[in-house]
Amino acid sequence: MQGLRNLERCGGPPPQAALHVRDAFTNYFNSEAGPVEWQAARIQVGKRNIQN
Repeated sequence: MQGLRNLERCGGPPPQAALHVRDAFTNYFNSEAGPVEWQAARIQVGKRNIQN
């Protein structure tokens, strides 16, 4: 396949920068400023699917 390259390293812990981005998104979307109107409904659907 053209345009794809082999990964030098696969697996292992994520870089610190990736963890900071993940945490920033988590904090924002769980704050009063961050949630979108459909977010709570989708979370409830996910919980129901896990329980079944």
